[in-house]
Amino acid sequence: MKPVYGRRGDKAGLLAAIHRGTDTLDAQRIKSEIVEAEDHVPSALQINAWLVEETSRGSSRKGAIISRRLENPVERAPNSYFLRRRPSPSRST
Repeated sequence: MKPVYGRRGDKAGLLAAIHRGTDTLDAQRIKSEIVEAEDHVPSALQINAWLVEETSRGSSRKGAIISRRLENPVERAPNSYFLRRRPSPSRST
């Protein structure tokens, strides 16, 4: 499995829309940080699996059984980022 990273072309427009919105400055800052962090989220996963055959010299790939790209879509709109209004309740252990 190999993560696939790619540029998201909507980043500049999304950041501009966040800053034009009616959120508080703190909420705008947090949403902008989330958008920036999404650069480190894979846009897809490339998955490959093979049948493996044991030989006297070790093992070798015999044939591919799966070769598939799984997309990881991220909804990117200013109102798709939900921020909590209060902190999470603490857990007692």
